[in-house]
Order: sequence, then C-alpha cells, then structure tokens
Amino acid sequence: MGYLNLASPGILVREVDLTTGRVDATSDSIGALCSPFAKGPVGQPTLIESEQDLLNVFGTAYSADRHYEHWISASSYLAYGGALRVVRADGTALKNACADDTPGIAFTGTAIKIKNDLDFESTGYLENGISGVSFVAQTPGTWANNVTICVIDGQADQQMTGINTTQFASVVGVGTTQSVRVTHSLQVGYGVTQAVPANTVLAGAGATTLLDGYFKGIITGISSAKNGTIDVKFHSHVSTAGTETEVDYTPTGIYRFADSGSLAFHTVDGVTIGVTTLTNSDVAYGTTSYSGENDWFDNQYVGIDNNNFKWNAVADRPGTSQYCSERNSRHDEMHILVIDDKGTITGVPGQILEKHFNLSKAKDATSSVATPSWYRKYLVEDSDYIFGGNEPVGVTTSSFQKDKFEQDSDIGWNQDAQDISFGGRGAWKVVMSKGVNYAASGLTGEYAASVGNIYAGYELFENPEEIEINFLIMGSANYSKEGAAAIANKLIEVAELRKDAVAFISPYRGAFLTDDALNPTSEILDKITGYFAPVTSSSFAVFDSGYKYTFDRFNKEFRWVPMNADIAGLCANRYQ
Repeated sequence: MGYLNLASPGILVREVDLTTGRVDATSDSIGALCSPFAKGPVGQPTLIESEQDLLNVFGTAYSADRHYEHWISASSYLAYGGALRVVRADGTALKNACADDTPGIAFTGTAIKIKNDLDFESTGYLENGISGVSFVAQTPGTWANNVTICVIDGQADQQMTGINTTQFASVVGVGTTQSVRVTHSLQVGYGVTQAVPANTVLAGAGATTLLDGYFKGIITGISSAKNGTIDVKFHSHVSTAGTETEVDYTPTGIYRFADSGSLAFHTVDGVTIGVTTLTNSDVAYGTTSYSGENDWFDNQYVGIDNNNFKWNAVADRPGTSQYCSERNSRHDEMHILVIDDKGTITGVPGQILEKHFNLSKAKDATSSVATPSWYRKYLVEDSDYIFGGNEPVGVTTSSFQKDKFEQDSDIGWNQDAQDISFGGRGAWKVVMSKGVNYAASGLTGEYAASVGNIYAGYELFENPEEIEINFLIMGSANYSKEGAAAIANKLIEVAELRKDAVAFISPYRGAFLTDDALNPTSEILDKITGYFAPVTSSSFAVFDSGYKYTFDRFNKEFRWVPMNADIAGLCANRYQ
C-alpha cells in the first residue's frame, strides 16, 4: 500500500490493491493453517495454491467475529508465492444444508453434519443413503442454503392429450363384451396398447420386414380427468404371433404411439370394473380416443424460479446406459443440475453451478472409461457442491414383467443393475436448507471456532510421514490472552515433534487493540511481553510483535490483521 502527499494541502492519495487475480506458487514451501472458514471440508488438510483456490474451496471473508483475520492471513501467505495446507476447524453447531426426499417441499427433517467426503463414506451414507434426504451439501454451513438441485430421468416418453381418463366405450369380461359406458379412472401403472400402423416397414440388415401386432406402454402420470393428459412410457412391441420384444421409444421412428387416434387399456387380473372382474389382462378392458400427442422430454422444464428453461436446452433425453443394457436392465439414466436459483453464491439468479449428465441409478454402474457412474459415487468424486442421499419419494414403475401387464415391483434405485428395470420420477427439483455455521445466523460465534477445535486442527499436522509442511501459521490472534497462548504452544509442540517445520506466532489481538482502536504504546509493550512469557521458548518458532493495517476488499474496510502469515510468507519467498 502506498501513500503519496501532493503539493495541495490536505490532499492525500491512497493506493488500494483490489486485484483478485491468481498468484501462482513460486516456492516449494508449504504453510499449514487451521481456521473456521465459512465453507469447505472440515478436519481434512486441503492443498491451496492461490487466493482463487481459497475462495473456491473455503469461501470469502466476513466481518462477524473478526473472521477476516483468518481469511486475510491465509491470503497474505499465498501472496508471497507459497502453497498452503488448510484445515477448516470443526464446531459442535455445524450442520450441512439438506434437501428433502419429497420433491417440491422444504426440508422437514433434522440437518446432519458431514465433515468431508471421507466422513460421508465412513458414516455409511454412500452405501446406505440418508433417511429423508435426497441431496446434502458436501460441507457444513449456510453457504449451500437455497441451492437448488434439478433432476430428470426417463419416466415417460409421450404425452397423450385430449383424453377422457374416466369413461370408456366398453368393458371386456370373460368371453363377453358389455356394451355399456362405465366410470373407472385410469391409474398410474395401467397398460396401454395400440395396433402397429398398417404397412409399417422395419429395416433390417440387407432386408426389410413388415411389422405387425401392437405396441405396448405403461401409464406413468395422469394430469387431469376429462380432456386431460396421460404420460406414457413406451415398453415393447408384441407381434401377431405373441412374441414380445422390449424396445425403446424413437421420437421420429417406428416405435412410438401415433399423433392421434385411440388407445386400449389393460390392468392386472382381479380388478373389478363395473360388474366385471377381469381375469385376462391381455384383453383390453376399454378404449378411448385422444386428440394429440407431445414428446414428454421436450416439454419438461427444470423448474427454477429465475430464468427457467427446458431440459432439452442443456441435455439429451435420458435412457438406458450401455452398462445396464448389457445386464438386462433398463431406464437407469438421469441428469442432475446444481443451480444458484436465488444468486446467493454467484450473484446471478438462475446460474448453473454444475451439470452432471448420464448418471446411473445402478449401484455398480460404470462409464465406458471404467469410472463410477452411479450417481451417489459419482457425486463424491466429481461434484464440488452435493452428495446424493436417498431416492426421491414418488418413484413409479416404468415397465411390466415379460409377456404380462403385471408391473415390475423391484424398481428401487441404488441396487446392482442385473435384471432391474429402474423406476422413474420424471422432472423434479429440491432446494437445500437448514445449513448452520459455527453458531446460528446472526449470533456471536457464527464464524468463530473454539480454541479446542483450533488446537485439534493443528494436531492433524503432527506426523511428517503423512503430510508435508514447512511453516505452521497461527493466523488469527483474535482470542483471549490465554487462548492465543494455548494455540501458540500447540503450534510449537507440533513443530518440535516434526523437527522439519517452524511455527510463526503473533501476540493476541487485545495486546494491540481495544475494539479497533490502538492501545497506548507502553500498554502494548507490557501486554506483548506478558503474553509471550508463558509461551514455550523454541528454536522451532518465530515470534513477531506486529499487526498490519490492510484493506479487506470483500467488506470494503481497512482491517488490523496479525503479521505471522506475512513473516512466514517472506520465509517461503526466500526459501526456494
């Protein structure tokens, strides 16, 4: 920072560095710091090589609890060209933001704490899911509150419009047809059939075949009763000879229901309609006409509040992965978008944070390059924002048992692929909430960790065989005299255990400042010497006696910050 006195009296020009650019590491020296950051993995040393990395992983600086001392200390060290291993301190109040497993509602459960990805796996959440939770933020804090997760799978293929879903032309019994209209509502899971259009030619290898028989589908959604809409999943083709072949829907090809016409409906044996109890589900119990047809996927919106858009603007329709197809499995693919709907993270409402396409519901699924594609495992390794929890409430069957209109019952997600036809949930969204920082929002301590938790964080650096560091940085000194001394002694203890690192210690804030006003010089001297008196004397420690006055560009204020990170940074810069 520079000060320039000009000739004109009373005029002072102050230079303030507002750059946010990347400063790449120019030194092999690695610092170590434990602080209560607003986001990021808890209790897990994370290598940070630039200020931008620090922002991305651990968030920004806050005024509350003088949190800026922690952040600016880390930033100051990085500015000298060294890399930094950062541990986010633990806290008893910390909670991760969660999304309910019922789409469209606010989270109704109790938030949990997941410290980091290793914690997610060791607690069994990866293997077993999380009761009542569809997705959870990867790290604790309020930072993920209001983050929206939008998901789509292949629950349906076509929408039949202008259809009466309660009255039909006839009811078919055993050997007779009752020519009466009865009231009977269609239900999700009922079958639909339609004759293959005449003269439908199927191209083969060097030959063509005339396709006969009928197409078979399953109702996966009903939007209204009269002149309404049903969602249909195309299931198979059944030849005149009775041979059923499972096939996928082709939007512009042969395997689709006609743009308009009539559909026949089927249900399982034993259902009573009117006065007839059906005993042969292969025979349609009724028919009705429809006036139009829409492609289901092409009409699905992601459902966010700001800058809403259709799914087909960002992704292809989900279907069946090659992995599942090879294992007699169907309908496993899904897409996930992580969206900053309210702009609380990026400042841009509706901003897409992450796109995850062609993930699988199958637990053992892998991609073509042998990396996990099961959505829960994939998100652990490839998302910076969320972990997967349980499948959502409301999953419906998308298929029948072979040669029957009996719905598949084993449709649950998160099981191995073999012989499973996974159920669908369609297009749905959830919003994460109930994340908590080190204390409830607005209360003292929201961005402050206890001395004990800071102390425990530095213990993670004790073993030189497990983690390489050169400098142990105290960072913030905004503690009581005794608390700061305890942290100082812990850093020295770790340095002496390792014998390959040096601790950098500053006096506690109260030695220099009362609130934000400097103490008298004589008082500062007495408090500094009184502070250092009980601190362990060591050749593995460097004591400084200064606070610097620097600009906090995030909160647009000048701040007093301890110098230990700068002293360590100077050493890193010279130690190359």
